[in-house]
Amino acid sequence: MRAKDLGLWILLLICVACKEPNSTGHRDAAAKWGNRVSQFERGLAFQEGKEETKNLDNALAWYIASATPTNHVVQKSTETIIDIADLYNVLIRDMSTLNPEMDVDYLKVGEKIIIPGHPEAMYFAGVLSESGTENKPSDLFEAAKWYHKGAEAGHALAQFSYGRALEKGAGVEMNLKKAANWYRLSAEKGIGSAQLNLAGLYFHGHGVDKNLSEAYRWYSLAKFYLNREGAGALSDSEVEQLNTAIKTTGKSIGAAERARVDKLIEAFEPDRISTVI
Repeated sequence: MRAKDLGLWILLLICVACKEPNSTGHRDAAAKWGNRVSQFERGLAFQEGKEETKNLDNALAWYIASATPTNHVVQKSTETIIDIADLYNVLIRDMSTLNPEMDVDYLKVGEKIIIPGHPEAMYFAGVLSESGTENKPSDLFEAAKWYHKGAEAGHALAQFSYGRALEKGAGVEMNLKKAANWYRLSAEKGIGSAQLNLAGLYFHGHGVDKNLSEAYRWYSLAKFYLNREGAGALSDSEVEQLNTAIKTTGKSIGAAERARVDKLIEAFEPDRISTVI
């Protein structure tokens, strides 16, 4: 069974279904001064068309604003790292990573601090870049760029999407080994589509050593997590193919090995550390 190339809109709808844009004057003002979450919510409002007239160009512009690192210059001696984190709605930990020389206990007036972009906005910017907007055609290179940024920031769906781009050579040079690595990070976080594609790579030995035990494990987990996502990710025929793949790989590895792997499957818990979805 080949790794299934799931539609990007299915994954996007999983995210959007969990988001309710907060339509307040405060949010809009916060977005204008750089609050990352407010900028993301502004983009979502334009994409959904619930609070604003639907406009994917505006949505993409706000997602990019939210996703792009910017600079903050300390204006007064009483300004603290907590004040800055609250202003932009970012984690102090993430600011510290981007500003290794920064003394969080003593900020100097005039000091320039890099404010990180919002990982979820990176993923959404990738999705709209891939699908295209009213006035911008699909741009796979731009999509891969944003998926990569989101993946590096720990966003589970961005990790899957960048892995998919690497597997297909969509906007980035094809690299099955790197694709497997990004799929694995996403799969460990419980993303069924990444589990399914990773299983396919193990089944065929593409980018990884052929390993039917690993293929069986990830196919089995993919069946559970894709069902849990409840997004109609697989058609009836694809579900039948997945069941056949599980049965085939399970028989191929033998009863003793299958029992061992079944214990791993039962004990699996998604890694939600640093996950943004």
